[in-house]
Amino acid sequence: DDIVCEVCGGGHDEHRILLCDNCSSGFHMSCLLPPLSREPAGIWWCPACQA
Repeated sequence: DDIVCEVCGGGHDEHRILLCDNCSSGFHMSCLLPPLSREPAGIWWCPACQA
């Protein structure tokens, strides 16, 4: 299974893609608004699941 970013559609830099703990969608940390410089500790929900 290739992981792709929901924002840019790319699968590059897979180690920089966060997976939502609620829906399992992937997001590059740099594609989020605001971008994240480091992986958050604990549970992380994507913007859609946070809404």
